[in-house]
Amino acid sequence: MTVHLSREATLVLRSARITPDPEWHALCAQPLRWQEVIAVAADERAASVLSRRLPPNTPDDARAALRRFALVAEFRHAQLEQLYKTTLAALASAGRDAVLLKGGALMARGIATAAERPMSDLDLLLPPDQAQNTWEQLQDCGWRWDRERFPAPLYERQHHLPPLVDAGGSSYRLEVHRDLFPPFHPFALSADDVRRASTTVQSNETPIRVPDSTHLLVHSAIHFAWAHTLESKAWRTLRDVELLTTRTEVDWSELVDTALQVRAGSCTYWTLRLAQSVIGTPIPHDVLERLKPPRSDATLRRLERHYARNMLLTPSRCPSDRMRRVFWEAGICPKHQGHGTARPWDGTFRIPEVQQWDEGRGTMGVSDRLRQTGRLARYVWELR
Repeated sequence: MTVHLSREATLVLRSARITPDPEWHALCAQPLRWQEVIAVAADERAASVLSRRLPPNTPDDARAALRRFALVAEFRHAQLEQLYKTTLAALASAGRDAVLLKGGALMARGIATAAERPMSDLDLLLPPDQAQNTWEQLQDCGWRWDRERFPAPLYERQHHLPPLVDAGGSSYRLEVHRDLFPPFHPFALSADDVRRASTTVQSNETPIRVPDSTHLLVHSAIHFAWAHTLESKAWRTLRDVELLTTRTEVDWSELVDTALQVRAGSCTYWTLRLAQSVIGTPIPHDVLERLKPPRSDATLRRLERHYARNMLLTPSRCPSDRMRRVFWEAGICPKHQGHGTARPWDGTFRIPEVQQWDEGRGTMGVSDRLRQTGRLARYVWELR
């Protein structure tokens, strides 16, 4: 382990591995702040997975708390599976040319169940000329549009239509995508590319199209490293890398070529490197070497420690927004990747969870700024 994370954060993140490993057992043998473990696991939607592999010495109150999360998660998984079946059946009966993305694609391909890969929404990619009609038809099969939460004008130029919510009252959402990314993104991966390489599988006796492993990995890397600036959705991203690299045959040469061609080399590099260093997913050395940004090994190690500490919404994050952007640019190398002037924080890619975290700290006075300067100095020193 080359990154600096608390034992509690590492325990949660490492539960993304398919099977426990020596590092997991070593962590379990150490004293742990279980309230922190539970808080991180709940925030990352990893509590149900974690609860199924608790060590024998877990305190009873922590075990009971995680079991409560697991019971709720099991109920939600059943809700999701029903929504999933109904949605696929509706798409098939309407003859829609839909492609499932992200976690839904893993379910359809049989790579993971809803319990193994927790999710909060389903994502469908439709040809632009089918998206609107499909979105309207899905409101007759378990989904509804909340006009107040998701007003139409906000989505007129977006890559997906207003999210639909579960009419049954759960928090699940469905997004009908017209494209993979918001406007003005710098990537050369198009919706047509994904459709052409997709395959049709039978899921619940219903045909549905899913991306190939290469596009699933590259799309996940862009979503994590660019849209979320490596600062949220960490457990689910690492879980996806683990599932795809252990339960499918990844063509590593094709993955590298595709990532470089679509200007996602550094995004893919950091997603794979963090999966390897944080949870122990085996990634071929030559893959990381070919994707590696033009930085020295010493710089890459410091950036790795920074990204690992900031991919959870915890107090150990870098206290400076400006510094986090500097570190992000240092590792992603947008100019070298051919991204031009596009940046995630320009508004198009701004992620609500990260924005709420930043805004929640409020306006700082002089004394607060001095304390922040001290925290920042300590933070940079710890990355050495």
